[in-house]
Amino acid sequence: MAFDFLQRFQKKEAEKTAQKRALKAEKPSETPVEEKKADLKARGKSEMGPRVFLAPHISEKAGGMMSSEGETKYIFKVMPKANKIMVKKAVEDRYHVKVGSVHVMNMPEKKRRVGRIEGTKSGFKKAIVTLKEGGVIDAF
Repeated sequence: MAFDFLQRFQKKEAEKTAQKRALKAEKPSETPVEEKKADLKARGKSEMGPRVFLAPHISEKAGGMMSSEGETKYIFKVMPKANKIMVKKAVEDRYHVKVGSVHVMNMPEKKRRVGRIEGTKSGFKKAIVTLKEGGVIDAF
């Protein structure tokens, strides 16, 4: 009885491995990820943008930086794990401009108080993107 069970188990395992090998042999020409990338590029959209950008960071100081002499700077709130390279690629893909430099900084949490109740205003990560001459982002 035990021997019969062992043979059935081995037979099932052999069938599973044969199916896996058949699936590997039938590799499609384009994976779904590559299809999605091609579709986004055709529509002029960035696949990286939604993963990197959270929102434009608009403040009085940021507005002054945008209109400073000669340089065009834009400030974005970005994901905590984003780095300079990711931000540069995302801006170039999404807005079709050339990026000169990127500065990334972590803004700390700040204590806030309403009456006796004390809390914190959450911190965030922001990126200052300087575009090369002649570059302008129309979305702002």
